[in-house]
Amino acid sequence: MRAFIRTVFVACLLLGLFTAIAGLANPASATAAGSAAEIYVLNFMHDSVLIYNGNSNGDVRPIRTIEGDATGINGATCVAFDTQGNLYVLNTGGFGSITVYPPGANGNAHPIRTITGDNTGLKSGAGCLAVDGKGSVYVTDSYGTQEGNGPTVEVDSVLVYPPGASGDVKPIRTIKGRATHMDHVHGLALDKAGNLYVANGGGQVNRRDANMRVTVYAPGADGNAAPIRAIEGPDTGLDASFFLALDAKGSIYVGNSAISTGVPATAGIVTTTVYAPGASGNARPARTLRASVQSAGTFGNALALDGAGDIYMNDMDGGAVVVYSPGAGGGAPPVRTIKGLNTQLNNPRFVAVWPLGPAAPATGGETIPPNPGVAGGPPNQPAQSGGHVTAVRRVGVRPSPDYKGRYPAQFEFVFSITTDGPAEVKYVLVNQADRAWNSGALNFAGAATKEVVVPVKVGVPPGKHFEGWAKLEVYVPNKLDSEEVPITADTTQ
Repeated sequence: MRAFIRTVFVACLLLGLFTAIAGLANPASATAAGSAAEIYVLNFMHDSVLIYNGNSNGDVRPIRTIEGDATGINGATCVAFDTQGNLYVLNTGGFGSITVYPPGANGNAHPIRTITGDNTGLKSGAGCLAVDGKGSVYVTDSYGTQEGNGPTVEVDSVLVYPPGASGDVKPIRTIKGRATHMDHVHGLALDKAGNLYVANGGGQVNRRDANMRVTVYAPGADGNAAPIRAIEGPDTGLDASFFLALDAKGSIYVGNSAISTGVPATAGIVTTTVYAPGASGNARPARTLRASVQSAGTFGNALALDGAGDIYMNDMDGGAVVVYSPGAGGGAPPVRTIKGLNTQLNNPRFVAVWPLGPAAPATGGETIPPNPGVAGGPPNQPAQSGGHVTAVRRVGVRPSPDYKGRYPAQFEFVFSITTDGPAEVKYVLVNQADRAWNSGALNFAGAATKEVVVPVKVGVPPGKHFEGWAKLEVYVPNKLDSEEVPITADTTQ
């Protein structure tokens, strides 16, 4: 039975079958207003992210949609934000990736960064992600508890990447091993002290399994780290628990799918159990919300909280996003529902809200890589507006477009950008594979031409010849591209 369940679970991960949550409302039709400015919903069937106004309610259209081949969205299961409002999307399609988009991204938007490759440790089993206050990225990776002829092997893990990570980068920390007590990990969150909370769904479904738990790890936890505490036991109400969230006071919200009961999804037994700050052991929930959604047959209802404490939840099979008031419990009805043909919702898998609710802390000792160099003015001046980009020109490549030297190949692409007035300009360097290599921004106080220097390291294996190109794409305040800049590389050890 365990082998069968494990197979089903991994298959669901590969298909992106993880529920998702969040919703909000349209000022004209809201029955209650939360504090979110925007709602982001993963639309699994279309490999897209739909964005709604924070007060949306009823049959409303999204205000933006991130969708298209250039986005790199493929089998996405989870989204998160950093403190600057950049959007992180976890993709399980292909070999797994994390794609990052700037605030306001729309349409067939290129990621400004992509984490992918053999060194990343990302696989199709990746479940969900979170970003702390410094920009470190935490990812759960669950292949379940593997059993064979020998001892049981724990293969679940949490991978941690440094701020600004891009390309085929190794995790700076990996929490993994028998002592972690992880079992089918998925949702995760960080509290203000930097403690990491992880939802464990458990590996068996036809009875309530002691492996259904919430494990909590100390700031900076690494390797085979034991939890500093765990919520588990028959009185907790945990049941196939795959998502969680924290409110401003540190209360713990856990989404339970109740698939272990064998009750049909239409019976309304999807629950959110809420625990007091610091809860541990066989703790009873402070309250339990029985959600009126149709997602119990899959793997849990994901959760999001806004700053006002409103609870956002997806109705995956019903094609909706539902919102409950702060303190909701029992069979309380939602105060808002986003649903209808205009919403374009089709199997919503995950929802998040921006601005964030309780801010994640800055944790660990990771260093933040420098941003691409920008000549011609400090990048952090107050943003201006009103002007447009009239020209984006290639200037050259330093030290040479034909690199010969030690691995990795290193280039500095130089471009010029011209505006006809004051403007905040955002750009991304795109390569021949239609992937983003680097990105940045600069501000113009008035009509001017400025030079942009974008450094890139290309991982050309020693002994291999590389030919490619890059171009600079401006996407704010208007879209304009440079000509392609050809490069070659031959590296040695």
